[in-house]
Amino acid sequence: MDRIVVLMQEKKSAGLMRDRLTSNYQVLETEIDQSLDFSFDLGIVDESALKQSWVEVQSRKEAAKPAFLPFLLVAARRNAAFVTRHLWQTVDEIIWIPINHLELQTRVENLLRTRRLSLEAQRLTTADLITGVHNRRHFFTLGNRELNRARRFNRSLSVIMAEVDHFQGICDNYDYEVANQALRLTAKRFLKDLRIIDVLGRYAEEKFVILLADTDMNGAEKVAARLVRQNGEAKLNTERGSISPTISLGISSATGEMPTLESLVERADNALCAAKQAGRRCYRMERLQPGGIDYVGPGCT
Repeated sequence: MDRIVVLMQEKKSAGLMRDRLTSNYQVLETEIDQSLDFSFDLGIVDESALKQSWVEVQSRKEAAKPAFLPFLLVAARRNAAFVTRHLWQTVDEIIWIPINHLELQTRVENLLRTRRLSLEAQRLTTADLITGVHNRRHFFTLGNRELNRARRFNRSLSVIMAEVDHFQGICDNYDYEVANQALRLTAKRFLKDLRIIDVLGRYAEEKFVILLADTDMNGAEKVAARLVRQNGEAKLNTERGSISPTISLGISSATGEMPTLESLVERADNALCAAKQAGRRCYRMERLQPGGIDYVGPGCT
């Protein structure tokens, strides 16, 4: 169900807006001084709220790009002078008071239809076609946003590089459709276990990359241990019986002085190589030593 956030100074009008839309949409109300850093599909604002939240609205629309995030302005016709070219850079449609119910429904649905189309277009250009997770390019787009936030607020950030074990053997012993099913199963297990703020992407043929926001090495190790265990328990049924695709993981982490995301991914990939050399179906994490970098982790099976 589409989510509509109502940001209005006039509470009576906000209540009427909620009553008219609740039957077809999920309607959320928020205070003017609150952040809009949550998921929604349409914002409805009045003049007072827009003046006070102008920067927040513009920031939220910018963060949603390339997807279209519409805002509908509720305004009194006597204040038509408020409508300037500058205003149209922030809002996408205006409805005049007194509000006609049919007109409201039409404008809301038109804006949401455009929103859905933009999300579908974004999905087609940013998602991996086999697994549905972010493709490599979009992973780096989202990941760099998160890295900049971590750098700005001095937060920790970790990266996990994951590989489906013996993937070429699955291709050779079964077929490529079974191999694709193994990739989809692995991605599904990842999505089930990761948080909404984490970023998951398909990095290469049998590799996935995960960015863990606000997570240091200790936290990332817990995630890695859980992923290794739960992926080993997942079963994939084939015409020749069931198989359990396992994974190997490598972990890198940084706090404060942030390297580039490319560097963190490369370091996680090096740790993954250490996990594969140790026997697979396990994880390895980097540890700085006086003579260089060592890789540590539990025994592999």
